[in-house]
Amino acid sequence: MPTGWAACSQVVRDDAAVIVDDTHADPYHFDSLAVAESGIRSYAGVPLRDVEGRVVGTLCVMDPRPGRFTRNDVRTLTVLARQGNQLLFRSS
Repeated sequence: MPTGWAACSQVVRDDAAVIVDDTHADPYHFDSLAVAESGIRSYAGVPLRDVEGRVVGTLCVMDPRPGRFTRNDVRTLTVLARQGNQLLFRSS
């Protein structure tokens, strides 16, 4: 996904998880060009951080169907992001 897409940019800007169960019903994302072109209907993203703690990207999941992300889903995504951070940015 292009980094300029609103949901990914929002994760980086706010340094927080972003959950959108239905992009078509979300006032911030319903008219996004990325949503229209990709057909994304649901999105969950959490920050990826470098070794200094700066947010450098997102780990996210997307689906062409609207969905409902649970707290457990977000916890799982956060754990995976931490593991990804360690693999991507660990000191040699």
